[in-house]
Amino acid sequence: MNHPNNPQSLGGNDIRSVLADSRGTLWVGTLGRGLDRLDPVKSSGRDQGRKRFIHFTHDPRNPNSLGSNSILTLFEDKSGRLWIGTTDAGLDEFDRYSGKFIHYKFDPQDPNSLGWNWVNAIYEDRSGTLWVGTGTQNALNKLDKATGKFTRYYGDPKNIKSLSSYSVHSIYEDSRGTLWIGTSAGLNRFERSTETFTHFTVRDGIASDFITAILEDNSGCLWLKTGKGVSKFNPITGTFRNYDASDGVNINPTWGKASYKNKNGEMFFGGTNGFVRFYPDSIKDNPYVPRS
Repeated sequence: MNHPNNPQSLGGNDIRSVLADSRGTLWVGTLGRGLDRLDPVKSSGRDQGRKRFIHFTHDPRNPNSLGSNSILTLFEDKSGRLWIGTTDAGLDEFDRYSGKFIHYKFDPQDPNSLGWNWVNAIYEDRSGTLWVGTGTQNALNKLDKATGKFTRYYGDPKNIKSLSSYSVHSIYEDSRGTLWIGTSAGLNRFERSTETFTHFTVRDGIASDFITAILEDNSGCLWLKTGKGVSKFNPITGTFRNYDASDGVNINPTWGKASYKNKNGEMFFGGTNGFVRFYPDSIKDNPYVPRS
């Protein structure tokens, strides 16, 4: 945690994103106190066993500094590049070698810029395309890394094939190569051939239209963290099974996307009152209906 008298401690205690990258480095995104880096502990020498955080903050005098001190999400792509989503300065790419930050921001005069400066989600699909979910307006953005230009996707109430919401909170590509988008207005399946969207909402059986995290189990079903517990979705049948406090899934509704699947298939979903952990294949429905 942060200790005011220790400049090598964590920069701030309001943590919104944590990432352990491919090099073993821990990155911590805070709200209002910037980005922190914790390198792997050295096994020998004077620094043995010491944990020292290196801080990156926004400096208005330095255009190569962090874009904002308020960070919502962190992501490392397949090439090892670090991406940072902020609340008010768009998307940053960190150059590890120069220590500089490259900025991608919303520009109302440029239709190929990032759709908005509030970034909720970052995801790279198997083709290497980077997808960025923002908080409003052009909610889903596809980045061409070679040119730095974005393709925007937005919700249009008059078009049922458009994105269902102005706000994207989670992005996930499943084992079949299908891209799923979690929004504040349901789950969206991206149809790559037509670049349109198919929607799944509470009308289709999902617990809540507010979806902040998506994981896939070993059988190909999706598990969704929603505003009302956890929903299991079978993409083949299009059916949902919802789990809430009565099933032991007692996590308070929260916009946070805390979720994780380990190498053994165990899943973790976090809320404001802790987290739940479970093995999806061990959950069995009770076929017996209790007497009234």
